[in-house]
Amino acid sequence: MAKKNNFEIWAHRGGGGSDFNENSVEAIVGALKNGSDKLELDVWLHENVLVLSHDEPADHKHLLLSDVFKLIDGKAEIYLDIKHSEAALAVHELVNTEYVKHYDSVIFASFEVESLQKINAKSAAARLGLNYRSIDDHFIDIAQELNLEYVTFNWKRVIPNYFNIKQSRQEVNAKYLAYTVNTPAIASLMKRVGMNGIITDYPDKFS
Repeated sequence: MAKKNNFEIWAHRGGGGSDFNENSVEAIVGALKNGSDKLELDVWLHENVLVLSHDEPADHKHLLLSDVFKLIDGKAEIYLDIKHSEAALAVHELVNTEYVKHYDSVIFASFEVESLQKINAKSAAARLGLNYRSIDDHFIDIAQELNLEYVTFNWKRVIPNYFNIKQSRQEVNAKYLAYTVNTPAIASLMKRVGMNGIITDYPDKFS
């Protein structure tokens, strides 16, 4: 389900949609049962422990990244959105030890370029993704410097910046994903303007 005619479908925050809490066991299990093989998850370093959460954790009631690896066990690619640069090397170390047999199925991603630079310095083989808030020429420099595999954009900024995105294809080899796309109509539009895939709360809508 995660790819339709080479158009990638990534399950946002585990793909729980309206049925399950985001970044939860239930969301991940549900997405896997529905055929998703591409999961986007958010990671924080909380009191020296890596946990899943979109917002900065305030307590210990969060799924451990180490438990996520046991749960997924190579059944899906994982796009790990690292929420703070302080967590970057800890995330890479955990993947490189507890999930090393599936190392190549993990994309280390962040809005913070520093996180990606740290991981790239540790391993040139790491797959990297940049989450980019604006659309300007600067992301081209970052993509070239770090040999990015993915760049994600807010879908609402894609159309107004269509020309810049199209022009960047001459210099960037990365795949472009639009987030957060929750209707087939917007997904179709993103495909028509050249996105390589979407990140969605409802991956089952695109089966």
